Amino acid sequence: MNEIESIFKLKNDKTEEPEIHLGAQLQKRSINRKFCWTMSITPMASGYIPELDMTPNLDFDNTQFYPELIGMLRWATEIGRVDILHEVSILSQ
Repeated sequence: MNEIESIFKLKNDKTEEPEIHLGAQLQKRSINRKFCWTMSITPMASGYIPELDMTPNLDFDNTQFYPELIGMLRWATEIGRVDILHEVSILSQ
C-alpha cells in the first residue's frame, strides 16, 4: 500500500487494504509465502441447484433474449467481473 501511495494521489490521502471489490468481500491470504487476495462470497444464493428449478419455460421472444443476456454477462467476466464467473457458468448451462 505504501508503494501505491508513493506513486498515486489518493482521495483524502488515505490508504487502506481493500475490503470489498466488485461486490465481493476480499480476504488477504498467504499461499507459498506469497500474499494474494481471495473473494469470499458470490452474488448468487448458496445452495442453488439448477436441476431442481421449476421456473416455467420461456416463450419464443425470451428464448432468443436469454442467450443474449448470458453473452453480455460472459463478456463482463472477460473484462474483469471474475466475481460472477461461476454464476454465469451455471446460468448458461
